[in-house]
Amino acid sequence: LGSGKQYIVEVTATNAAGVSTSVLTNGVAVITHAPQSGQVLDGNAKHDIDYQFSMSQLSAHWMGFTDNESSIVEYQWSIGTSPTAGDVLSPTSVGKATTSLLSGLNLINNKRYFVSVIAYNLAGLTATVTSNGVLLDQTLPVAGSVYDGLSSDPENDIDYQVDTATVAVTWLPFSDPESGIDHYEYSLLEQQRTDIE
Repeated sequence: LGSGKQYIVEVTATNAAGVSTSVLTNGVAVITHAPQSGQVLDGNAKHDIDYQFSMSQLSAHWMGFTDNESSIVEYQWSIGTSPTAGDVLSPTSVGKATTSLLSGLNLINNKRYFVSVIAYNLAGLTATVTSNGVLLDQTLPVAGSVYDGLSSDPENDIDYQVDTATVAVTWLPFSDPESGIDHYEYSLLEQQRTDIE
C-alpha cells in the first residue's frame, strides 16, 4: 500500500441463485509519516522571550507544524523545569489553538521553564518540539555608581557648571545576576537648590 493514499474495500455477497449485493467501505488512508516539526516560542508575543518577571503565569505560541499526508488535528502542550519534563503541567490538549497561557502558578525565581508542544496528525502520529526556555527574574538590577560630569572617578564628580546647553553624566556598570542588563535610560530632572540662602 502506498503512504498517503486512500483505499476502499468492496465486499460482495452472492446467493445460491447467483444474485450479488456489494457494499463499499468509507475508505482508509495510509499515513506512515509523522507531522513535520515547527517552532515553539516562549511568551505570547510575536517573538521568543528569554526572561520574564511574572511568577504566576507562563505562555507560549507555536508555528510551522505541517503534515503532507493528512493534517494536524490536535496540539498538546506541557511545561517543565527541564526539556519535555512536564512536571509543572502534564501534556494538555488545546485543540487546534497555536497559543496557550497557564495562570495561577507558583514559579521559582532564577529557574528556567520549558514548554513542549506535541502535534498529532489524523493517524495519531506525533511531532514534539520544546522551547529554549524562559528564565524567571524577580530581582532588581544591582546599581552601579553615577557621577555628574565625564569622569568615573568619584573625586571628580562635579557640583557646579557654567554650560547651559548640556549636562554630562557618567556611570559605572549596573549588574543583574539572572538576566543581565538589557539597556540603560536616563532623564534630566530639576530640583530645588539647598546650597544657597
